[in-house]
Amino acid sequence: MIDAVPRALGGRFVRALLYRNLRRGLSALRVEGAGRITASQPLLLCANHVSFHDGLIVALLSRHLPDARVLMRADQLRRAPLLRWAGATGVDDDALDGARALRFGARFLDRPGRALWLFPQGELRPQWARPLGFREGAGFIARRSGATLLPVSIHYEAGEREQPEAWVRIGPPTNAASLEGAVEQGLDEIRARILADSAPPESLWPAPPRLGEGVFSRLAARAMRPRSHTPRPGRERRP
Repeated sequence: MIDAVPRALGGRFVRALLYRNLRRGLSALRVEGAGRITASQPLLLCANHVSFHDGLIVALLSRHLPDARVLMRADQLRRAPLLRWAGATGVDDDALDGARALRFGARFLDRPGRALWLFPQGELRPQWARPLGFREGAGFIARRSGATLLPVSIHYEAGEREQPEAWVRIGPPTNAASLEGAVEQGLDEIRARILADSAPPESLWPAPPRLGEGVFSRLAARAMRPRSHTPRPGRERRP
């Protein structure tokens, strides 16, 4: 496993980057049931895994909690190590590391204010695939920790704009045996709502960045901007 190393300042920096990337990649973020993500009890949130954007969405949805972690593939975390500052924990795709991750999850969810996000499919899969193919690890963590288990359904819908919309439904608490069916039901309800052309949930973007986060975002964008090698007027470049 690759452990998360939460940092207050570093976490704000990473969340500013996530916010920026999400706003560029999605035309809207429509969330139903966001009020169920509270600090009153430990939470185990399990979502279907459709896109790269999933990880950005779940990190931002739980940004107000004292301590939220996301279990993700270790190879992906090695390519983006700064995500460790925002609570990302990497798991290698082998039985030994998988067992470590389950034990970590059961120990971590020991108090209110803590949340752990899982993608039980273990890989990206089309949002229309049935069955979803959830693995059984979420049930182990829920039973050992006693955390509240919330099903999360994520759907992307193309529309009139260049970027798709993301629809997220956070369902009521469920148990491990009903988890996959609850996520599938949430996806079906989202599609039914879109087909009926009913009023969608209001686009719920994260609150405006707190003091300093806008600065971090601009600095990060400047750092990633290609450098110009044009010499300044009046100066010659030495060979």
